[in-house]
Amino acid sequence: MLSVRQVTRCCCIWVAIALSAMLLTQFASPLTAQGLAAEVMLTRTDLKVSSPDFSAGGTLPVNFTCDGAGEPPIVRWSTPPTGTKSFMVLMETEPGPPRPGDPPTNSGDYSWTLYDIPAKVRSTAKKQGVTGHNSHNPELAYAPPCSQGPGEHTYTITVYALSRRLKVSAASANGDALKALAGTITLESASITTVATRS
Repeated sequence: MLSVRQVTRCCCIWVAIALSAMLLTQFASPLTAQGLAAEVMLTRTDLKVSSPDFSAGGTLPVNFTCDGAGEPPIVRWSTPPTGTKSFMVLMETEPGPPRPGDPPTNSGDYSWTLYDIPAKVRSTAKKQGVTGHNSHNPELAYAPPCSQGPGEHTYTITVYALSRRLKVSAASANGDALKALAGTITLESASITTVATRS
C-alpha cells in the first residue's frame, strides 16, 4: 500500500505533466511561427553587385573591349542568402539584327558565362569558377564587347546565388542552358549595367 507521502508525490508529478501538455498545446504554434519569422529575417539579404572597373550604368573602359586588352572586368557582390552553394555570372546584351546570311535566332547574346564559383567567393578577381561558351566565338572565354558599328550597347552583368552547384561540363555550358538550369535553384540574383561604344 502506498503511503500518503507517495500518493501526494505521484499526484504532483501527474499535475506537472498535465500542465506541461496544456502549455505546449496552447503556445507551441505561436512560438514556432515567431521562431520561423525570426529565422527568415536573419537569412534574408539584398544581394548587391558592383565593379571597381566601372560605375553602374557608366561606360565600360576600352581595356575591357576588343579595342583594348579584352580582359573581363572585375565583378563584386555582397553577402548572399543562407544556403548559397555556388554563384553564376552572366554578361549579356540585346541581340542585334542577324548579319547578312545568318539565320535569325531566339538565343541570348552572351559575352561571358561563368559558373560553379565557390560560395565563399565574393568577386571574380581571382578567376575562380568555370567559364562556359560565349555567343561570339568557339572559345570557352570572355568575349569582349566588339560591336559592328557605332552607337551605344548596354551590357547587363547578373550574379546568381544558387542553392547548389551546376554540375555541367564547360563544353555544354552556354548562356541559355545555364539560365535554364539555374531557374529553379536561384536563391537571389542582382545585376549591374554598363555601356560600351565604338567610334
